[in-house]
Amino acid sequence: MANVQANPDGTPFSGVTLRRGKHIGPLFIEPFDGWKFKVPPGEPAKVEFTVTVEREPLNILRVEGAEPDFQARLETLKAGKSYRIVVQALPKTDPGRYTSQLRVITDNALLPYFRIRLVAAVEPSR
Repeated sequence: MANVQANPDGTPFSGVTLRRGKHIGPLFIEPFDGWKFKVPPGEPAKVEFTVTVEREPLNILRVEGAEPDFQARLETLKAGKSYRIVVQALPKTDPGRYTSQLRVITDNALLPYFRIRLVAAVEPSR
């Protein structure tokens, strides 16, 4: 459990930034390392993950494994430092859960890849 230092009213100390996400080795991924979509039938949904390299040299090379229910693309914001992974749940008309795991491939021997879990829950029509 983390020991977060805060003011008596629960707000962070001045100069402290709290962020939602997860460390994976030398990386920090926001908003987390997975996403659950609730999607109306026939509608797409989109989420963006920001990956920041905090330690060690590391480049993200590509993203694999989104098909057939998702599309994913990698955007390099600053090579070796920050990246954006844009994921779209493709429109589905049949209610149910559609799942996938992205493999994010790096050039680092200690972290050759990491996974991002995706779930799209298509709700029945009303």
